[in-house]
Amino acid sequence: MMPRLLASSFLAFALAAGQAGPQADLAVVNARVYTGDPARPWAEAVSIRTNRIEAVGTTAEIKAAGAARTIDAGGRLLIPGLNDAHAHPGAMPEFTRLDGPPAVEHDPTFDEVTARIRKAVEASPPGKWIVGEIGATVLDDPRATRATLDPITQDRPLILTAWTGHGSIFNTAALRALRVSDTEPDPPADGSAVPTAA
Repeated sequence: MMPRLLASSFLAFALAAGQAGPQADLAVVNARVYTGDPARPWAEAVSIRTNRIEAVGTTAEIKAAGAARTIDAGGRLLIPGLNDAHAHPGAMPEFTRLDGPPAVEHDPTFDEVTARIRKAVEASPPGKWIVGEIGATVLDDPRATRATLDPITQDRPLILTAWTGHGSIFNTAALRALRVSDTEPDPPADGSAVPTAA
């Protein structure tokens, strides 16, 4: 199964036929080229000029157009234009960290995490951020919502972040501190925007 990232990260491909101009710098032929174009998801070859894909087509079409250098891929997969452009949150305000082993070593349950949150609330002053690390177990638990967490955290902003960096749960105080309202538009389908206020 192709990662969801691939569907949104490819350049549009120009057809080789009917294009005139200088010879390509590089041709990759005899490949299994994923184009990202639903109308034509696979091709055999590409040509590249400078740092851009110039044409995509069959091995015969790309060879006929000519290139300064040709690579025979031997049937290998070629994924042009892959760009893993995503970021993980960085700097945090001063916070109280939840007790417990790293989630990568022990994936805590939601009940374990809420017990740690209660302990952190007792140890932290009102308004101070609480930050904790979680794993897939909590991310997949239907109880892990701000509606469940708000009564436990009171006025303390809470962020629970997956140890992978790919998933977070925020309580209402954290969403308000980050200026995320209940009427924010849904994020893009690729999940790369701010979290929803669920």
